Amino acid sequence: MGRTAKYLTLDEKRKAIQANSTKYAHTTKGCNARNAAQRAAYHKRTSRKGPSDTSIPSLSQDLVELALKPLPISDLFLSALQDDGDVNESGLDQWDLPPPYANSQELSSSNYAVNLVDVVHGRHMRDELKQGRHRMEVHRQKPRFRGVRQATLTLERAAIEGYEAATKLIEEYGCDSSYMSGLMTRHFLQWSARRVYDLHEEIQALTSGRDSYEKLYNSRYCT
Repeated sequence: MGRTAKYLTLDEKRKAIQANSTKYAHTTKGCNARNAAQRAAYHKRTSRKGPSDTSIPSLSQDLVELALKPLPISDLFLSALQDDGDVNESGLDQWDLPPPYANSQELSSSNYAVNLVDVVHGRHMRDELKQGRHRMEVHRQKPRFRGVRQATLTLERAAIEGYEAATKLIEEYGCDSSYMSGLMTRHFLQWSARRVYDLHEEIQALTSGRDSYEKLYNSRYCT
């Protein structure tokens, strides 16, 4: 004999399923299942879309060439680098900030521009050495490098954004800037490139391991 149909119509079947679902929802098992589904949905909505990006950014050839451009070796540069007090650095804070710069400053001579660039190079080198040394010394004390690498990657990406912003300013306003403003914008771009390159070296050393990081630290600050 054939099986007797449990429901005579589709409507009866639909109502029965709905009634059973309602009963199940009020049982302990049903409540637990609903809560688990809600937690899973919340986690899906609020969690990161994939893991953190740990890939090392590639550097453009223009950036690398600018970062490796030789620095001056004049007495003014060395004096500012050593901060020996022989150079009056008052009024130079504006060149520590990113461009654009005001066009109001007039050149008294071409020598003034050369001397200014040398002094500001020395100031930037002094500050970068201080900050870089402190950063690497703190990181050397860490028992593990995983978090250090990610933090340095974040710094590098921010530095790349600063470099790209300065590049864009030169492209957009270079022709409209005064000689001094354009000169110092290019100077800032050079130091933006150097900052990116230094951080890039640190990330590569961190990727290779503690010995490579120690070698990089010693090559920068113990020679």
